[in-house]
Parts: sequence; C-alpha cells; structure tokens
Amino acid sequence: MRDIILLTSEPRKTIDFLQTNRLLSASEQCECGQIMELQTSNSSSDGFCWRCRTCWKKVSVRKGSFFSGSKLPLTELIIFIYMWAYEMSTYKDVRRECRFLSDHTIANWRMYLRELCVEHFLRHPQVLGGEGSTVEIDGSLFARRKNNTGRVRRQLWVFGGYEPATKLGFLVTVPSRDAATLIPIIKEYVRPGTTIMLDCWRACDSLESERFHHLLANHKYNLVDPSTSATTNYVENMWQHSKRRNKAECGTHEHMVESCLAEFMWRQKFKNNPLEGVFEQIREIYLL
Repeated sequence: MRDIILLTSEPRKTIDFLQTNRLLSASEQCECGQIMELQTSNSSSDGFCWRCRTCWKKVSVRKGSFFSGSKLPLTELIIFIYMWAYEMSTYKDVRRECRFLSDHTIANWRMYLRELCVEHFLRHPQVLGGEGSTVEIDGSLFARRKNNTGRVRRQLWVFGGYEPATKLGFLVTVPSRDAATLIPIIKEYVRPGTTIMLDCWRACDSLESERFHHLLANHKYNLVDPSTSATTNYVENMWQHSKRRNKAECGTHEHMVESCLAEFMWRQKFKNNPLEGVFEQIREIYLL
C-alpha cells in the first residue's frame, strides 16, 4: 500500500505508473495524423490530457482504457483496485481510504472487477487433471432456509471440483444434480484419464464409460476410504472457503452468484500476486 501511494501521490506520477503497466496509452495519434503531446489541463480531473499542436484537439488520457467510463480520480481507483486485489475492499475500509467513493460507486467497481474474472475464464477455461492426476468433485447447497424458517428461497446448488496437486478448482451453478447435467460439466472442466474422487453420487456412476477413473468415498463411514484412500476433504474445504465471504457479507444476490464464483476461482489462480493478476486481465481486454 505504501508503494502504491508513493507511485500515485501526484497526477503525473499516477499517469506514469499506469503507462508503465500498460493500463493507459503511452502515446496518442490525432485524427489529423499528428502525434499528440501530453500536456497539463485544468479542465481534466486527471490534470493532463493529450493535445495536438496542429489542430489543437484535446483527448482524455483515459481514452480506450479500463478507466475511460469514469470521472473518479485515477489515484483513488488504483488504491481501490489494490484493496480489492488483496481482499480489503469492505465498504468500511474503502470509505476510510478512498474519500471520493460512495457505497454505490464501491458496489459498481467491485462488480466491474468481478466481470474481469468472468471474462478471464471465458478466454482461458479452467481445465483440471489429466493422466495420473486426481480431482475431487462434490456439490453444495448455497441458498437455503436456515432451520426451515424465514422466507422461502429457491435452492441453489453449486457443483465443483478441486485438484489438490495444483490447488485449483472450478465452481458452477447447476439446475439439477442428475447425470444429464453433471457429466457434461465434468467433461468440460476435467481432462480425460483423470482419477475422480467423489462421495457416492449415483449421478456419476457412468464416469468409467466417459474415460475417467473414479473412486468412491462414503463419508457416512470414513472421511478417507481405508482401502482406496479416496476422500473429498479438499473439495469440501473449498466449499467452506467459498461460502465464508458470502456469510461475511450477509448473503449474495442470486444474479451475482456466478460472478462471485468466478472471483473465487480467480483468487485461487492468482493468489501469489493478485494485483498483477488484475493488471494482466485489464491489459488483455483493453489493448492500447
């Protein structure tokens, strides 16, 4: 945080930082064909703009970038992205560090960053396992009434898998838990030849015919099968972590569940350097 604040302490330093990380364009060509110059501008919230010395046309430094649709100070946005990347973006924390961001704005920018996660997996699908690898799969109920009290809610089942060797997983909402629904999902997210461990799901009895090996772990009797060492402890631990944030924020609206699951998967993948992960997604989508 200290480094980010120093790098963005002045408008020009902020622009230089974003240009160095290829989040803002380092040059701009005018419609008249001339190369524009970066000049100070009192009318711009960024303090600078691109100006053509031939036709005197002005262009925002944010043109074509991830930040082009916002008028918020770039410094505030960079600090917010840092806080989101390192999971410090509660409304209380952001209001303390970014005085220009209202609760509505915070919610919107959290949504924008989750959309980056969704887009990442559309471009780079998460595929686990392979010959000699093991993937645990299981399902979990994400939306239900507590103690059968309160308003009636539609049950929301999430199906997922976890590969202990790579510490990566996948999560996807499912309308039902029958073989016609689950087998295509397994084939999409798990490579053929993988050994799949599951907790006696009858819907997955046909895995052998789909070029998968499977081992059953019946948690009614053992956490780890004594004869095959089959278990689903890792994937069940993934459920616990994926639901922790949902509980901390008192639930998630149904239409946001998919993007929140994508964010959880994204954080698994980029846990070692999440800020660079965000920058990488922005650079891939917004080609400057």
